[in-house]
Amino acid sequence: MRKLFIFILCLGLLLTAVPALAQSAGNLNNGAFIDADGNDLFFAAQNGITRLQADGTSAQISTDRASMLQFVGGRLYYIAENWGADEYGDQRKLGETPVSCLPDGSDRRVLGEERKVGEVYDFGDDDSTRNIDMLIGYRCFTVTPDAIYFLGNTNESGSYTCCGTFENEDGQEEKTEVAGHYQNGIALFRMDVDGQNLRTLTGVMGNDCAQLALDENRLYLATGYQDTVYAYDYVNYTILDTDGNVLSTFDRSEPERENLYSDVGKFYHISNAVLPFGDSMLVSLADSEGDFIATRLTRVDADGTETQLALEQYYTPSILTGTTLYYVGSSNQTNFYDDSPEYLASLGIYRKDLNETGLGVRLVALPNTSFLNDFSMCVLGDYVYYRGTTGDVYRTPVTGGESFVYTENGFVNAASVGKTIG
Repeated sequence: MRKLFIFILCLGLLLTAVPALAQSAGNLNNGAFIDADGNDLFFAAQNGITRLQADGTSAQISTDRASMLQFVGGRLYYIAENWGADEYGDQRKLGETPVSCLPDGSDRRVLGEERKVGEVYDFGDDDSTRNIDMLIGYRCFTVTPDAIYFLGNTNESGSYTCCGTFENEDGQEEKTEVAGHYQNGIALFRMDVDGQNLRTLTGVMGNDCAQLALDENRLYLATGYQDTVYAYDYVNYTILDTDGNVLSTFDRSEPERENLYSDVGKFYHISNAVLPFGDSMLVSLADSEGDFIATRLTRVDADGTETQLALEQYYTPSILTGTTLYYVGSSNQTNFYDDSPEYLASLGIYRKDLNETGLGVRLVALPNTSFLNDFSMCVLGDYVYYRGTTGDVYRTPVTGGESFVYTENGFVNAASVGKTIG
């Protein structure tokens, strides 16, 4: 009982000592399964949302399978996911619905209609046409005190063309041109925090790779079209004001890729995890060829200049506080296979000061990459909290050290109870 009292007291001091947190853009990009309001911690699992209070008690406040948790203005906002069998009988996410409630789960309000999630491919009768639709639900659902922003599908259709030129076996240059069609283009939406006054802020901006990040008064967008030749992306970066007016577009000419081009954007292998960074953006950019592409944390400036900030092979960033970034990566520079021993040896959660050069500091080792499809982090007080596929909630000091897992007895040393993330 004495140990439990000490745990409750320490947890209460930790949670009440920090201000309310705004959910990070990077965390929203990878699902935002956990958030805090300055007093309590909220985390989602397949069976619903749990609230861990400052006195150490916890309770399930919702049975919704949820993501994109954000505590704003005294209410918890999230996306309720609709899971079911697809046409092949496999269980997957079929749709998303925006919801808000009070911290105890009461006063649950549906803020909009369900939007479908999935991929629609039709390669046509020959090699010259691709029909590609990405149904993205409420992508990057982001709540502010005054408005909600998200990327979603419209009913607008369109076409575009992608081309590639290559040398054949005879050393002759051949040109491949493939038309792309879509029925549900992607645009930027805004609505009031009660779900009213839904409107589009932009026209169609693509059919793939849409990402959104928000700072106090600017919207950072990565939008684009799937390459119909090699299924990569033609990506465009834009900064807008909160009314959707364009403030700047990024010039990203890439001379080494002149053999790949389109009428809708400039080629990038992979570009994801957009984070606001003043007049620039932080993105995770591919820099290698092949099926297993290594990515690096990169600052992209408005004139197209790219500056690599971290050497680690890098996944979606989760938390950016000031100039300190918390993210998942591996410092292995030569082997890009996710399951290779060399790669896994340095896989972990890293902390990096963006004003410093070189590698980041690994805070905790991670045993495998299976958790990446259902992984989220938040920084609260002196700890990084994170959650993987098992649904267990862990925490590790921001300076590194032992990992702790939440149990019915509070946070205990993870190794002592045989717990590992993944």
